Formats: sequence, structure tokens, C-alpha cells
Amino acid sequence: MLHWWPILSWFRNKSRRPPQELTKHIIRFVGEQDGASERDLKSSLVEVFLREPTVRRAYLARTDYRDTTGVHVALCVKSSVGVCHELKSKVFDIFSSMFGSHEHLDVLFIRDDQEQELGQVCRPFYRAE
Repeated sequence: MLHWWPILSWFRNKSRRPPQELTKHIIRFVGEQDGASERDLKSSLVEVFLREPTVRRAYLARTDYRDTTGVHVALCVKSSVGVCHELKSKVFDIFSSMFGSHEHLDVLFIRDDQEQELGQVCRPFYRAE
């Protein structure tokens, strides 16, 4: 069975073009993305998530879309309302202020079955209390 999952891919550039929405058939979660700059990003995101009651958990994961594009970094959010457009904008602002124009971040609002698969290779960096 093929699943279509919307992915927001954000690139920081001078023109500040809006996030690009992509659709992928299959997503494979490879592992956790962690390093000094990623920990800074996670800390900034946690501050936003604490004020967003719809965010239940968040992960920073490496993903493979089983195409020729290779491995990507994705912010995977488990939300009580599914896709949250206001939250997407806040994440974009944080990411674009921290990373160069050659970097991009995919954002996935994940379902229960996706979170179960993701949880096998990655721990959440944020959990709502």
C-alpha cells in the first residue's frame, strides 16, 4: 500500500520564498539527527512547542524517501490537530534564522502509525506534559 505524505521543505535564501510542499509515496525513518547545531535548533523549537498545546511530541530525524534524493533531515511533529499552519510558520522563522541558505528542513506532521515506526529509530526531543 502506498501512502502519500505531505512534506514541507524549507530552504533559506535571500528571496525568502515560501516553503515548498511536496508529496512522497514512502518515508523510511533512518535515525535521529543530532549534533551541536541540531541541539540549538531543538532548544529553540522546544520554546515554541511549550506555548503550542497541540504539539504532543517532536523528533528530529533522518529520513529516506526511497528516491534518488538521498537522506534528509526532518522535523517530525505529532500534533493533536494534524497539520498546523501557524506552527509551520514559526518553525520556518526559527530554522531560517539559524541555518545557511544551502540547508533545508523537511517538516512532517505524523500520524500514529508513522510515530510508531519513527520511535524504533529515534527518540522525541520534546514531549508535552
